[in-house]
Amino acid sequence: MSRPDELPAVGQPAETTSDALRVLHEAYTYKVNAALADRSTSVVSELTDAYLADSIALMVARE
Repeated sequence: MSRPDELPAVGQPAETTSDALRVLHEAYTYKVNAALADRSTSVVSELTDAYLADSIALMVARE
């Protein structure tokens, strides 16, 4: 599964880590809601796993 197009690259400059996490969260929330509307539970599962990995990677990159 490909990542949502709206996602910033991990480590991409942003005002704060919180701002970057908010953008990441908003992008994934949009995609998960769309998958739920399509009743695509496998896509939701993939997105939730990817969100966790991407949010951790983002925080580690900004330490």
